[in-house]
Amino acid sequence: MRSRNYTEYINQQVIWEKEPIPEQTVKIDIPFQTLMEALTNLSTDDNQKIWELVDAELFSNDECSPEEVVDIQAARADYEAGDYITFEQYKVERKAGKA
Repeated sequence: MRSRNYTEYINQQVIWEKEPIPEQTVKIDIPFQTLMEALTNLSTDDNQKIWELVDAELFSNDECSPEEVVDIQAARADYEAGDYITFEQYKVERKAGKA
């Protein structure tokens, strides 16, 4: 027969496995210059990881609306059909008063 403490321990383990561990947040103030200095000392791999994290945070809602998708497809079709001008051509035409 197992002891009561062992049974309580096993029961507690089962509870812990079923309940998600709450996230805890630690907030610290790091001067920006100190952060920049720390980043310059990281390896290339670590810098890439931070880049991906920041990119995901900044552009997580970067999905196009259906209207934007249509506009992008139309612009690509125009480009493939040769219906475009270069920026240099645009500047020349604008200077000449055509655009």
